[in-house]
Amino acid sequence: MAPRTRILALLSGLLLFTAAGSMFALFTLVRADDELHRVAGHDVPLLKVVTEITAAHLEQSIRFERALRYARDREESPRAVARYEAAKQEFEELAAGVWNSLQEGRGIAGRTAAQGDDPRTREEAAAVLALLEHIDVGHNAYAEQVRAVFSLLHSGRRNEARSLAARIEGDENQLQQALGRLLVEASSSSEDASLRAQSNEQRALWVTGALAGLGILLGAFVFVHLARLVSEIKSLGGLLPICSHCKKIRDDRGYWNQLEAYFEAHSDAAFTHGICADCQEQLHARVAAERPSESPATPGEGVRTHLV
Repeated sequence: MAPRTRILALLSGLLLFTAAGSMFALFTLVRADDELHRVAGHDVPLLKVVTEITAAHLEQSIRFERALRYARDREESPRAVARYEAAKQEFEELAAGVWNSLQEGRGIAGRTAAQGDDPRTREEAAAVLALLEHIDVGHNAYAEQVRAVFSLLHSGRRNEARSLAARIEGDENQLQQALGRLLVEASSSSEDASLRAQSNEQRALWVTGALAGLGILLGAFVFVHLARLVSEIKSLGGLLPICSHCKKIRDDRGYWNQLEAYFEAHSDAAFTHGICADCQEQLHARVAAERPSESPATPGEGVRTHLV
């Protein structure tokens, strides 16, 4: 292979390797960036909303218990009446906050379930969305039952209010269990996404480092070969051992090569055969010297010679 061809082949290989390695590292980094965007845009906000819902529902339960206790003391303490009304108002505010948080969480989970980047993300978001919808229905029913208790207390039907409050306690436990599952599901999804993002980032860094090391090794390999090729090319401009008789050239390994073969192997030169004017004249003179001299012949001999 000619030196220029070998140089182009080595440089092309190095360029292709660098381009392929860079593209692979970029792809890995993009995946890590996508996971981080998912965590920042979906998992963290959703986990925040779920935490707010859980905390607000717990506060609701506390306000409901306070309202029941203050309702028993309303006739004995005038201050209990004001506390009862304040507890009712706080319950309603918390109920509105839980409803708003549930709608926000359903929106986040619904968008991710419909537009997630991969099937796993969409599946996790769909599971969270189903839990949120279940909790939304349960919370609305819970809030309506509590309002019914307040209405019974307002009308003086305490026994019915206590009976309904006892039934609410069982429904509330189920709702709290659903909230616990939702919190675990959202936390697990966020943790898995964070771990995947971290893994992809570490893989990208490892791949980038490995490609950089391989690139250095390949670059050193190319440099050594280029130096060798340059040395071979420079040898064409120095002293070449050539046979004084057959004109063969001795290479660096001690082998004698035809002049044409040596230059074709160590340069981009190609040979085509011709004949110079001096050699042509010498060749004609030699052919003329080797041709037998012509002598006068008799007519009969000429005929015989022509027939032969």
